Amino acid sequence: MTIHAILDTGVIMQILKIKRQPKIETLSRYLLNKTTRGYVTKAIVLEVARHLTEGKGKEIVFPQILSFLEKYNIEIYETTITDNIKAGIVQHQAKPILSACDSLIIIIAANERWNVFTTDKKLIDNTPIHLKNKITFVKFSYS
Repeated sequence: MTIHAILDTGVIMQILKIKRQPKIETLSRYLLNKTTRGYVTKAIVLEVARHLTEGKGKEIVFPQILSFLEKYNIEIYETTITDNIKAGIVQHQAKPILSACDSLIIIIAANERWNVFTTDKKLIDNTPIHLKNKITFVKFSYS
């Protein structure tokens, strides 16, 4: 059985590190051997690109992100206008705590009944209860 999960920016940044925590290393293996299917939105790719540019410079961004998407069992999730409107409502309800990407992750995971792999405790703590009941959060450390 394949586990489906939407990945947040922090988890992707941890996967891209050379020296990984054991829990992230295990997740990486699950993505590689396809026992876990990961999903990201284009907005999450944008955030990852911004963080990589800050840390490593713009020259590394394209090859590192494209390699990540090809190497691991990752799919770009195409959001609908309905997803985006619902995410805007969630973001308003949790203002100013949740980002637009966080809100979109919540909506997608609730709609699809997927896991959320995150490094962000705020995301877990500030998800509206009616959506939280539809989502399994898996928390990873950020270091």
